[in-house]
Order: sequence, then C-alpha cells, then structure tokens
Amino acid sequence: MLEDSTEDETKNLKDKTAQKKETKNLRDKTAQKKETKNLRDKTAEKKETKNLRDKTAEKKETKNLRDKTAEKKETKNLRDKTAEKKETKNLRDKTVQKKETKNLRDKTVQEKETKNLRDKTAQKKETKNLRDKTAQKKETKNLRDKTAEKKETKNLRDKTAEKKETKNLRDKTAEKKETKNLRDKTAEKKETKNLRDKTVQKKETKNLRDKTVQEKETKNLRDKTAQKKETKNLRDKTAQKKETKNLRDKTAEKKETKNLRDKTAEKKETKNLRDKTVQKKETKNLRDKTVQEKVTKMKEFRKQLRTQPSSNRYLVTSDELRRGGALPQSYSPNTVVAYRRKAKGQKKKIIEKLAELAVNPKLCEDECKDLSGDINYLATKYIPQKRVGQALLSPGYTSAVCVHAPSA
Repeated sequence: MLEDSTEDETKNLKDKTAQKKETKNLRDKTAQKKETKNLRDKTAEKKETKNLRDKTAEKKETKNLRDKTAEKKETKNLRDKTAEKKETKNLRDKTVQKKETKNLRDKTVQEKETKNLRDKTAQKKETKNLRDKTAQKKETKNLRDKTAEKKETKNLRDKTAEKKETKNLRDKTAEKKETKNLRDKTAEKKETKNLRDKTVQKKETKNLRDKTVQEKETKNLRDKTAQKKETKNLRDKTAQKKETKNLRDKTAEKKETKNLRDKTAEKKETKNLRDKTVQKKETKNLRDKTVQEKVTKMKEFRKQLRTQPSSNRYLVTSDELRRGGALPQSYSPNTVVAYRRKAKGQKKKIIEKLAELAVNPKLCEDECKDLSGDINYLATKYIPQKRVGQALLSPGYTSAVCVHAPSA
C-alpha cells in the first residue's frame, strides 16, 4: 500500500509537474502571443504614425510648393512691374540725353562753323597777302627787266654812235687821202722816182695800219658779242636762281601753311578733347547732382513718413483689398495693408524680403494720383513743349516711345 501510495504520489507529482509545465508553457505561449500582438500593434501604430507624418509632410510640401509658386508669381509680377518702370524711366532718360546731346551737337556745329569761317577768312587774308607779295615780286622783276633793256638799248646806241664816228673818221681820212694823192700826183710830176717809191712805201704802211685797225675792230666786236653772251648767260642764271628761290619760297610757304593747318587741326582736336572731357565732367556732375537730389528727396520723404501722423496717411480702399485677396495673388487683408505701406510690423518683413529681390514696394491709388498730378505740374512748368513737338515731328526721329506733355 505504501508503495502504491508512493507511486500515486509520485504519479501525482509527475502529473502536477507536467501540469505546471503545461501551464507554464501555455503562459509562455500566451505571453509570446501578447508580445507578438503588442509588437504587431506597435508596428501598426508606427506605420500609421509614419503614414500620418508622410501625409502631413506631403501636405506641408504641397503647401510650401503653393506658397513658393505664389511667391514666385508675386516676385515675377513685381519684377515685371519694376522692369516696366525701369524701361519707361530709361526711355525718358534716353530722350532727355538725346535732347541734351542734340543741343550740344548743335552748339559744337555752330562753333565749328564759326571757327571754319574764321579759318577761311584767315586763309583768304594769307592768300591775298601772298598774291600781293607775288605781284610785288613780279613788278620788281619787270622793273629790273625794263632797266636791263634800257641799258642794252643805251649800249647799242653808244655802239652805233661809235660806228658812225669811225665811219666819219674813215671818210675824213679818205678825203685827206684824196687831197694827199692829189698833192702826191702834183709832187710826183715835180719830184722824181724816189718820191714815188717813198709814197708806195707809205701806202703799204698805211694799208698795214688799216688792216691792224680792222683787226682791232673785229676783235672788239667779238669781245662785245662774247660779253653779250656772258651777260645773257648771267641773266639766265640769275633768272634760274630767282625761279629756284621762288620755288623754294613757295614750297616753304606750302610747308608753313601745311604746318599751320596741322597745328590748327591739332588745336581743334585738343579743343574737341577738352570739350568732350568738359561735357563728360558736366554730365558726371549732373548725374551726381541728380543722385544727391534723389537721396535728399528720399531722406525727406522718409522723414515725412516717420514724422507724419496716422491721420495724414493714405487709406487702403476696399477695392484694393478685394483685388489683393483675389487670384492670382490671394493675399490676406493684413498682407495687402502691409504691402501698401500701412502696417509697420508686416511692412518691415515684406520690405526686407523685397529688398533681397531688389524690388521696391508699391504705392496706394490715392498716392499714385497725387504723384501723377505733381508730375503733370512739373512737366507743364519745366518741359519745353515746342522743342519736344519739333523733335517728335522731325523726320530723323525714329524712337518707339512718344512722351506726351500736357498743354499749359
């Protein structure tokens, strides 16, 4: 019995241990199931949270994309408007510059014309002086030629007189010979043959003397002809020298005139360069003055905005609010007011954003009206309408933009 009880106890113990093991295993299984379930729930929650986060991120991204597109559209519109303003401003500046350059060109053309007239008058005076000098030289040359001709005629007259005298002397000697021959004949009749011989000898000596006289005369004539040739050659040489001297003088005068022209051209170029530098300096000074005036005006405007009370500021109309809140801008009323220079806090933020994009804020409608009225007043007061109309109606004007100034 004891053995049976011990066996039963052992059996019961074994069954209890087995039950305990089974219960333990069941508990472990249930715990594992719970853990797996919890893990699954956690993973499902994580997936859900992840999906929610993804959806929120997508919503944020879409929202950011919409905001970016809206901002891009706004910046694009602002850039387009600023570009249009800059183009209109540049066109106005170009028209003003064209007018200024045209006036400067007209002035320079007038100055050049006056200078050319002065140069022409100076050249005419120089040519007149040169002509007078050449005329004087010709007159002196003619006088010299006339004096030379007179001298030649005088010499010829003297020679003819000498020839006549020699002829008279010959005639006288011939008469003397005749009388002598008569005396000789009478003496021959009276005298003897010796006297005849003496007379023959005397005749021969006389003939020899006549021959020597004739040879001397021919020699003198040859010497005179040679002297004439020499004098003629000397005259020709002097004439050639005078011609060469005149040519040299003419070339020297041409060189002088050329040098004077070159000097005048250099002076003109230096004057033009100086005028250009002066014009550049004037344009630079005008630009600096305009920039300073703009800076001073901006400072005064900012001071007025700072010191101006809220009652004097321009109001934003309901139409502007509706247009700012409509598509494609879709602004809120606060942003519209800040965008129109009214709200201080949002205005600063928007101005900072726009300053990064190099864009200036807009004006209100009432402010624009007042500004356009002031511009019309300035245009009627200071713009020369007749000159603008003539420039626009001129055939050479081909600008695409036509600025209409209001009538006074």
